[in-house]
Amino acid sequence: PESALAVKEYVSLARLPHTGLLGYMSKADKAAVDEALSLMRLESFGKRSLSSLSGGERPRAAIAQALAQGAEYILLDEPTASLDPGVKREIWNLAAHLTRDCGKGVIMVTHDINEAIELSDRVLIMQGGCLRFIGSTGECLASALIEDIFGMRRFSAEGRTLFV
Repeated sequence: PESALAVKEYVSLARLPHTGLLGYMSKADKAAVDEALSLMRLESFGKRSLSSLSGGERPRAAIAQALAQGAEYILLDEPTASLDPGVKREIWNLAAHLTRDCGKGVIMVTHDINEAIELSDRVLIMQGGCLRFIGSTGECLASALIEDIFGMRRFSAEGRTLFV
Protein backbone atom coordinates (compact mmCIF):
# COMPACT_ATOMS: atom_id res chain seq x y z
CA PRO A 1 0.00 0.00 0.00
CA GLU A 2 1.14 3.51 -0.79
CA SER A 3 2.03 5.68 2.19
CA ALA A 4 0.34 9.05 2.63
CA LEU A 5 2.98 9.97 5.19
CA ALA A 6 4.70 13.22 4.24
CA VAL A 7 8.50 13.39 4.16
CA LYS A 8 8.66 15.83 7.11
CA GLU A 9 6.33 13.61 9.15
CA TYR A 10 8.51 10.61 8.35
CA VAL A 11 11.67 12.40 9.45
CA SER A 12 9.85 13.72 12.55
CA LEU A 13 9.12 10.16 13.70
CA ALA A 14 12.80 9.93 14.61
CA ARG A 15 12.24 12.47 17.37
CA LEU A 16 9.62 10.36 19.22
CA PRO A 17 12.17 8.93 21.70
CA HIS A 18 13.00 12.53 22.67
CA THR A 19 9.47 13.91 23.03
CA GLY A 20 8.33 12.35 26.27
CA LEU A 21 5.11 10.53 27.12
CA LEU A 22 2.71 12.77 25.18
CA GLY A 23 4.84 13.00 22.05
CA TYR A 24 4.87 16.78 21.70
CA MET A 25 7.80 18.11 19.72
CA SER A 26 9.78 20.94 21.30
CA LYS A 27 11.47 23.74 19.38
CA ALA A 28 14.70 21.72 19.61
CA ASP A 29 12.96 18.67 18.11
CA LYS A 30 11.56 20.74 15.24
CA ALA A 31 14.99 22.32 14.68
CA ALA A 32 16.60 18.86 14.54
CA VAL A 33 14.10 17.79 11.87
CA ASP A 34 14.60 20.97 9.85
CA GLU A 35 18.39 20.67 10.07
CA ALA A 36 18.28 17.03 8.93
CA LEU A 37 16.06 17.93 5.97
CA SER A 38 18.43 20.75 5.10
CA LEU A 39 21.55 18.57 5.31
CA MET A 40 19.95 16.10 2.90
CA ARG A 41 18.70 18.92 0.66
CA LEU A 42 15.07 17.92 1.23
CA GLU A 43 13.66 21.21 2.58
CA SER A 44 11.25 21.58 -0.33
CA PHE A 45 10.11 17.94 -0.03
CA GLY A 46 8.53 18.29 3.43
CA LYS A 47 4.91 18.08 2.32
CA ARG A 48 5.45 15.51 -0.42
CA SER A 49 4.26 11.98 0.14
CA LEU A 50 7.05 9.60 1.06
CA SER A 51 5.75 7.17 -1.57
CA SER A 52 6.18 9.81 -4.29
CA LEU A 53 9.97 9.99 -3.82
CA SER A 54 12.30 8.64 -6.47
CA GLY A 55 14.82 5.88 -5.84
CA GLY A 56 17.52 8.48 -5.23
CA GLU A 57 15.38 10.62 -2.92
CA ARG A 58 14.29 7.77 -0.63
CA PRO A 59 17.78 7.08 0.78
CA ARG A 60 18.18 10.80 1.47
CA ALA A 61 14.92 10.76 3.46
CA ALA A 62 16.07 7.72 5.44
CA ILE A 63 19.41 9.39 6.20
CA ALA A 64 17.57 12.57 7.24
CA GLN A 65 15.52 10.49 9.68
CA ALA A 66 18.67 9.03 11.25
CA LEU A 67 20.21 12.50 11.49
CA ALA A 68 17.07 13.92 13.12
CA GLN A 69 17.27 11.20 15.75
CA GLY A 70 20.73 12.43 16.66
CA ALA A 71 22.49 9.23 15.66
CA GLU A 72 26.27 9.27 15.91
CA TYR A 73 26.52 6.51 13.33
CA ILE A 74 24.45 6.11 10.20
CA LEU A 75 23.91 2.57 8.87
CA LEU A 76 23.26 2.48 5.13
CA ASP A 77 22.08 -0.89 3.84
CA GLU A 78 22.63 -1.02 0.07
CA PRO A 79 21.80 2.69 -0.37
CA THR A 80 22.85 2.74 -4.02
CA ALA A 81 21.38 -0.57 -5.19
CA SER A 82 19.47 -0.16 -8.48
CA LEU A 83 20.36 3.51 -8.80
CA ASP A 84 21.81 5.10 -11.91
CA PRO A 85 25.46 6.25 -11.72
CA GLY A 86 24.65 9.94 -11.21
CA VAL A 87 22.36 9.25 -8.26
CA LYS A 88 24.90 6.79 -6.83
CA ARG A 89 27.52 9.53 -6.92
CA GLU A 90 25.13 11.89 -5.11
CA ILE A 91 24.57 9.36 -2.30
CA TRP A 92 28.35 8.78 -2.07
CA ASN A 93 28.92 12.52 -1.79
CA LEU A 94 26.28 12.78 0.95
CA ALA A 95 27.95 9.96 2.90
CA ALA A 96 31.33 11.69 2.56
CA HIS A 97 29.77 14.99 3.69
CA LEU A 98 28.35 13.28 6.79
CA THR A 99 31.75 11.96 7.84
CA ARG A 100 33.90 14.88 6.76
CA ASP A 101 31.70 17.86 7.68
CA CYS A 102 29.19 16.53 10.22
CA GLY A 103 31.42 14.20 12.25
CA LYS A 104 29.15 11.21 11.73
CA GLY A 105 30.32 7.66 11.33
CA VAL A 106 28.88 5.95 8.26
CA ILE A 107 28.63 2.19 8.04
CA MET A 108 27.59 1.07 4.59
CA VAL A 109 26.62 -2.41 3.44
CA THR A 110 27.25 -3.03 -0.24
CA HIS A 111 27.80 -5.93 -2.60
CA ASP A 112 29.69 -3.66 -5.00
CA ILE A 113 33.39 -4.26 -4.36
CA ASN A 114 34.48 -1.21 -6.33
CA GLU A 115 32.06 1.02 -4.42
CA ALA A 116 33.37 -0.30 -1.11
CA ILE A 117 36.99 0.26 -2.09
CA GLU A 118 36.37 3.76 -3.44
CA LEU A 119 34.33 5.02 -0.49
CA SER A 120 35.73 3.31 2.55
CA ASP A 121 38.53 3.94 4.99
CA ARG A 122 38.02 0.45 6.37
CA VAL A 123 36.36 -2.64 4.91
CA LEU A 124 34.88 -5.81 6.31
CA ILE A 125 34.52 -8.73 3.89
CA MET A 126 32.28 -11.68 4.57
CA GLN A 127 31.91 -14.89 2.65
CA GLY A 128 29.33 -17.56 3.40
CA GLY A 129 28.41 -15.84 6.65
CA CYS A 130 32.01 -15.86 7.89
CA LEU A 131 34.28 -12.90 8.44
CA ARG A 132 37.18 -13.11 6.02
CA PHE A 133 38.83 -9.71 6.42
CA ILE A 134 38.59 -6.54 8.44
CA GLY A 135 41.07 -3.72 8.01
CA SER A 136 41.99 -0.64 6.07
CA THR A 137 41.20 -0.28 2.39
CA GLY A 138 44.95 -0.09 1.73
CA GLU A 139 45.55 -3.40 3.52
CA CYS A 140 42.76 -4.99 1.52
CA LEU A 141 44.18 -3.70 -1.76
CA ALA A 142 47.68 -4.88 -0.82
CA SER A 143 46.43 -8.45 -0.54
CA ALA A 144 45.01 -10.78 -3.17
CA LEU A 145 41.93 -11.35 -1.02
CA ILE A 146 39.33 -9.94 -3.41
CA GLU A 147 40.72 -11.94 -6.30
CA ASP A 148 40.80 -15.11 -4.16
CA ILE A 149 37.35 -14.76 -2.60
CA PHE A 150 35.35 -13.36 -5.49
CA GLY A 151 37.40 -14.55 -8.48
CA MET A 152 37.66 -11.00 -9.80
CA ARG A 153 40.48 -9.51 -11.84
CA ARG A 154 42.28 -6.38 -10.70
CA PHE A 155 43.02 -3.46 -13.01
CA SER A 156 45.00 -0.45 -11.85
CA ALA A 157 45.54 2.82 -13.70
CA GLU A 158 46.07 6.45 -12.74
CA GLY A 159 46.08 5.67 -9.03
CA ARG A 160 42.76 3.80 -9.07
CA THR A 161 42.03 0.13 -8.71
CA LEU A 162 39.04 -1.54 -10.35
CA PHE A 163 37.86 -5.12 -9.95
CA VAL A 164 35.93 -6.88 -12.71
